[in-house]
Amino acid sequence: MMRRLKYLIPPLFFIFLVGCSGMEKLKTENAALKSKVSELEQVKKDYSDKLQATQQQSEQEQARLREELEQLRTELNEKLQEQISENQALVEKIEDLTVISIGEEALFGSGLADLTRDGAETIRQMSEALANYPDYYIRVEGHTDDLPVGKNLKTRFASNWELSTARATSVVRYMIYGLQIDPQRLSAAGFAQYRPAADNDSREGRAANRRIRVVVFRVQQ
Repeated sequence: MMRRLKYLIPPLFFIFLVGCSGMEKLKTENAALKSKVSELEQVKKDYSDKLQATQQQSEQEQARLREELEQLRTELNEKLQEQISENQALVEKIEDLTVISIGEEALFGSGLADLTRDGAETIRQMSEALANYPDYYIRVEGHTDDLPVGKNLKTRFASNWELSTARATSVVRYMIYGLQIDPQRLSAAGFAQYRPAADNDSREGRAANRRIRVVVFRVQQ
């Protein structure tokens, strides 16, 4: 009997380990889904006035708007294909908004607000698509994780508020002066760590939160 148990224990133990691993994976996926739903709801709340404005348009105008936005998203996906394939960019539809998220690594040095050469190229590619839709407004948002600004950077950025705002304005400044995008179409905002896309408890979650988010919308004139 003891001999039999000797051979039964390892497989049972393996099943137990697999079960625990599966549960942890499920918890991680559920947490990520919860964060994503929360983020989408926050975007809709932040831009509720823009969404209400489009809902007041005629059905024909709304249909035309959605067709245009679908075409814009197709063009953005093509322009940012490389960054998307490397999980450094994402183009999403949130009702009548187009939302482009670009990770810190694709744009800036760690803890810095100046665009790298590759970062400027990424913004240029995105702007090529946006230039074809001159009637749409573009709001650039800066977001960080919840870790305090490092000691060496305190002289430049007192907190994540300053860092996130500096990153957003750096992108806007390049779009205006480097790419000749009409400044009346543009605005910038910094949200520090207060609009997270993921949980800040993990390295992956913090990386997902360090991003630029570009929201494209159209309001009735």
